[in-house]
Amino acid sequence: MLAFFTPWSAINLVGFYLISKERYDVPALSNPNGRYGRWNLRGILVYAFGVVVQLPFIATSFYTGPLVEHLGGTDISWIIGLTLPALVYYFVARNSGQSVPDQLILPAEPAAV
Repeated sequence: MLAFFTPWSAINLVGFYLISKERYDVPALSNPNGRYGRWNLRGILVYAFGVVVQLPFIATSFYTGPLVEHLGGTDISWIIGLTLPALVYYFVARNSGQSVPDQLILPAEPAAV
């Protein structure tokens, strides 16, 4: 499971801290026709890359990658899964043209009765 969560975490952290600089339009996250759209194809492709690039470095009872033996049996897939997707997503997303709000936009609170 770590092989699937690590690239996802790397992409989310880079997106939040480095790309949007902690400024999201929270209501637009659930609007498929809004600022963020339906799918982030760049993010999905980098995620798939992140999962695949870890495979040679995974050491589990279920699967052991071909490079693990050269590393003395050490599983370093989580390091690969954090660094490479984070770097690739930063370079891919920083010039994506996606608009970043000037400040964090939270959902409107219901009017007090």
